[in-house]
Amino acid sequence: MFKKELQVTFTKYLTEKRTKRACELLRNCPIGEVAERTGCRDLFYFAKPFKKQMGCTPSEYRNDARPG
Repeated sequence: MFKKELQVTFTKYLTEKRTKRACELLRNCPIGEVAERTGCRDLFYFAKPFKKQMGCTPSEYRNDARPG
């Protein structure tokens, strides 16, 4: 029913929401804390879908997102 309404699987939807929130949090929080706050207790299981979604690791994203 979820996929029928939104044309996306629940897992993909959740991953997209978590990644979007992670991008916001990466500006000010340590990566481990970002992982926890987005629902991942294991940094590997946070970084892998993040990289797949964003095309870079959380560290690379943070470094590129910093003004400077």
